[in-house]
Amino acid sequence: MEERYVRCRRCHDAFDPGQGNCPQCGAEYVVAPDPTAMGDASYTDKYQGTEFGVPLRQAPVEPSARRSGMGRLLGPGVVLVVMALAVGLAMVLMGAFNEARPLQPNDIVVSATPTPTPTPSPQPFVEITLARIGDPAFNAHVSIQTKVLVNARVSGSSHLVIINTEVDMAGGTESGTYQTGNLSTEFRIVGGTYYSRQLPTGKWSPKVEIPSFLILSPLFSITEARQLKYDGPDTTQGAAQKLSSTAWWVPDILKLSGVDINVYSISPQKIQLTLYVRSDGVPVHAVFHAWTDAVSDGTRLLDIESTYTFTSMGGIVPVPTPTFK
Repeated sequence: MEERYVRCRRCHDAFDPGQGNCPQCGAEYVVAPDPTAMGDASYTDKYQGTEFGVPLRQAPVEPSARRSGMGRLLGPGVVLVVMALAVGLAMVLMGAFNEARPLQPNDIVVSATPTPTPTPSPQPFVEITLARIGDPAFNAHVSIQTKVLVNARVSGSSHLVIINTEVDMAGGTESGTYQTGNLSTEFRIVGGTYYSRQLPTGKWSPKVEIPSFLILSPLFSITEARQLKYDGPDTTQGAAQKLSSTAWWVPDILKLSGVDINVYSISPQKIQLTLYVRSDGVPVHAVFHAWTDAVSDGTRLLDIESTYTFTSMGGIVPVPTPTFK
């Protein structure tokens, strides 16, 4: 390229500077500065005042953080404050601090079915008692009286049934009597076989099936610690401690009372066992209660109550198999 030609600063096409503007793109010809006058200028100095001459910004130098405990705790503290504010705002939006609105006539209320929860109790009394009443070789005389009262609103006329049972327990054997009305029966349970006879002159005969209410061990069908709770000291029954059943205890009413509820048109809705024991867990007295109240006025429609009294603890001799003649 001859010296009289120059390059367009925009499209870089060669043209005669005498033409004034670039014939290709129309850019105005600008005489280039003297190269010797540029020196060692920096990038900023070279392009100052042009479209590329944006001044560079120098970031301020931050002083190094001091290594102090306050500086390290400040960041987490701010985070905790922000989180607390966020949780508080969420609770406000959810109405957690609003006053309870009274029920309206059209509100629907659904009752939740309660789940049995073991009641905290001093475990020594519960565990010791459980070991005593669950011992197959429990030795004592047990007197049981059951009263069944049925309200006239159930069957048209009220009636009362009383069952008296006397049992000697020793080494896994049992002997005794039970009486309902004018009917008295003597029985023995030896080696897993049930023998009975009618009093006063009946003869012994083995039976295929043992009545469940005569199988006393384990006493009250309590097999787990959560089925009992400790209620505290009590000397009203000549004992030292009082315990009661929990919602985990769901017994067979026939086994506890000797009453077959299938003969009635109503069944118990509530059950409760109150147990009085000595400090070593040996039972002294117990009350089993099963009942149903009328929803309308609370009238007791069915009332079953069995009381257990324990005497001669450790003084019962195992019974022999009865003699057949």
